[in-house]
Amino acid sequence: MKLPVKVVPGSSRDCIAEWLDGRLKVRVQAKPEKGRANAAVEKLLAKTLK
Repeated sequence: MKLPVKVVPGSSRDCIAEWLDGRLKVRVQAKPEKGRANAAVEKLLAKTLK
């Protein structure tokens, strides 16, 4: 399954925000360094989708 996402790194909290232009907007606290933001998105989506 493919899920188009727009990641907003460096946010004040981790959350799934809204649908934006056909993409799921995901906010994470992690900075976009060395894959940390991507890992935070994976963790948040896995927790949410179980």
